[in-house]
Order: sequence, then structure tokens, then C-alpha cells
Amino acid sequence: MAILNTKQRKASETFPGGRYPMPDAGHARAALGRVNQGGLSPDQKATVRARAHKILGAAKRSLG
Repeated sequence: MAILNTKQRKASETFPGGRYPMPDAGHARAALGRVNQGGLSPDQKATVRARAHKILGAAKRSLG
């Protein structure tokens, strides 16, 4: 697991308060798996899904 400084950790948060952090593809996959468990509004779910797909798409491109 990567060690994140405060600035990196804050940048990886999808919502304030540390909910759904996505610093890497592993966290993005976990967020997609849990998005329906969290009592989020439909707009918040869409935000989580969009960010996770963006991160996962970037990870696929970097792998080649």
C-alpha cells in the first residue's frame, strides 16, 4: 500500500471527510463494489462511479 502525504490523501478523496478515497486502481475497484452499500444519493453514486471509471481507464492505458 502506498504511503500518502496529507496533500495526496486529500486529493484522492471523492467526498469531504475521506469517504471513497481512490488513490489507485485497487481503491477504485473497491469503491465500485461498495457504492450501493453506502446510503448515497443517486448523484453521489454517479460521482463515485465516474471517478472510479476514470481511474481504472487511466490504469488500463498505463499498462499498455
